[in-house]
Amino acid sequence: KNKVFKLDFFPKYGHYFLSCSQDKTIKLWDVLNHKKCTRTYIGHTDAVKDISFSSKGKTFSSISIDKRLVYWDTETGAAINIYKCEKVPLCCKINPDENHNNDILVGTSNKTVSNF
Repeated sequence: KNKVFKLDFFPKYGHYFLSCSQDKTIKLWDVLNHKKCTRTYIGHTDAVKDISFSSKGKTFSSISIDKRLVYWDTETGAAINIYKCEKVPLCCKINPDENHNNDILVGTSNKTVSNF
């Protein structure tokens, strides 16, 4: 079965939410339209473990067992940046300060936190 690892509501409004899962995908769901999937983001080669919206929801980050952090454009589905992690990333969080939304923290399997 496909395991869902994380859900994250769109900031402030909650009319959309992201899900990430074992099937290597991230999906954007429309809460107001019977929870229909409106976009699937494909770019990881292994299970996606965590996602984090930026403060305005225009971008989000994702981390995967494939040792990559991807910074996405929510609307277009394009990968803005892809970063290689030295160890398996376990969690990620985008800085909530609008002036620093490109600052992303990643917790890894070797008990360290990296800033991207």
